[in-house]
Amino acid sequence: MLLLKSGSAPEKIIYAGASLCFLFISVYVLRAVRDEMAIQVGITSLSWLISLSFVLLVLFSLLFSFSPGGNSRLFRAFITGLCIFFMSMATIPPDLMTSVATVLFIVIGCSNLLLVSQFWKGLGDYFPETEAKTAYPLIMLIGSSGVLLGPLLVTMLAAQPIAHLLGISCLCLGISALLSIGMKKEMKSIESSKPVDILPGRRSQWPVAGFVLMYSTLATVLYGEHIATVERFSLSQEERMHFFGKRDLWIGLITLALQWLGQKLKHADVRWAGLRSLPFLTLMILLTIGWYNSLETILWSFVLFRSFNYAYARPARELYFAGTRGKFSFKSFIDTVVYRAGDLLGIWLFQLLIGWQFDYLQIAALLIPLIGLWILFTKKIVKTLNA
Repeated sequence: MLLLKSGSAPEKIIYAGASLCFLFISVYVLRAVRDEMAIQVGITSLSWLISLSFVLLVLFSLLFSFSPGGNSRLFRAFITGLCIFFMSMATIPPDLMTSVATVLFIVIGCSNLLLVSQFWKGLGDYFPETEAKTAYPLIMLIGSSGVLLGPLLVTMLAAQPIAHLLGISCLCLGISALLSIGMKKEMKSIESSKPVDILPGRRSQWPVAGFVLMYSTLATVLYGEHIATVERFSLSQEERMHFFGKRDLWIGLITLALQWLGQKLKHADVRWAGLRSLPFLTLMILLTIGWYNSLETILWSFVLFRSFNYAYARPARELYFAGTRGKFSFKSFIDTVVYRAGDLLGIWLFQLLIGWQFDYLQIAALLIPLIGLWILFTKKIVKTLNA
């Protein structure tokens, strides 16, 4: 897991935020590359790619969850392996990139999720819940600059070969790791201490597991519609990369605005309004795409959906588990395996409904029961956070 530099709380927050910034740059550059690989492989193959990603992610998740006392070493080895892999991919000629699109899609999908999950798990192991309520928003605020820089790099380098973007992502990932190698002694002390229960009784994992499953299922249906729409417009690779960069840049800007607003609103019920509204917003987005399926509609629908997720859903999930230490907690399992299980369910559901000739408006109507379950899990999470 990524580690923080020892010292005062502000110093730890700055180092954690800087590490998260470079991690986000790498993740967002790789995200655009992954979406380009999805286009090159084709929407009809997307369900199989996500299925293979799920299998690989389960294996990695088991390694990180049950490696006795070796999580930190294992994660450093994982980062080193990723850097070597991406540097080797960066040497591939552009005309051969399509032939390795499947491998890149699967590896990037697994690595992005594991990197972010392990980063937050490291923070959850170190910051107690009371300190996390102050530290997490500040860490996110510093780290969110990477949410803007990553897409900006993609937009500026849209005409460059994919190999160049892989090299930049590898460099940023290495810097993130270097910023996070301090405080080894303190973290070892925590890891060697007697494990706590899987989770405290008042922090039941099942509401978050259900929330993540419903969210990722619906998000993947939306992702399928997003990739299918971009594919249908037959854009060039440069135009697609520019589209993905523009999309993620707006997501970063709106996310920062929503986070700033959340910091200004002190009342708990008001601050969690964005989290409670996300299921309803998702339904409206799916209906809008069903009524008017255009490139601009899919762009702004995706921007709104992910902005609300990053501003409200993800921070709530992290805060829910803040201070719950122990290698055998379910948090990493939920963040990786349950998340990708929702991806698996969502993409096969999308392919099945499309195969049955359902249009996007009919798909939105059929997904209402899942949105209802999502609302129930959201209410439980908000109730626990307000307790």
